[in-house]
Amino acid sequence: RAWDVKNNSSCASLRFVVKSGLKPQISSVALSRNPASTSTTFMINYDRPEEETKFTINVYNCYGQKCWTHTETATSNGYHTINWNLAADNGVALSSGLYVYEVKITCSGSSETVKRQKMIILRQ
Repeated sequence: RAWDVKNNSSCASLRFVVKSGLKPQISSVALSRNPASTSTTFMINYDRPEEETKFTINVYNCYGQKCWTHTETATSNGYHTINWNLAADNGVALSSGLYVYEVKITCSGSSETVKRQKMIILRQ
């Protein structure tokens, strides 16, 4: 039941269907340090709070070779952080240079959403 400004009331009903498996949306992805020298934190904002979400981060060098991959599943409030020590999958520290990182998220069997950005590693 709703009333207008002249206090007239009316009733209406609204029917809707929630479709499962919709793609999640990434609002933003940022790094705590860019350029980074020793470590950085990926800060991910997305639109599926309180839903189990799978996060995958891949980092590529300027030749397109995958240097680092990280996957984790979490339930958070629409904001999630992942720390990285700037080391490759084999544990060796990455050298100074330009890298591209991609963040992929998926929720409850939905299709993947991907966001890619550049980062700089600047070793002293």
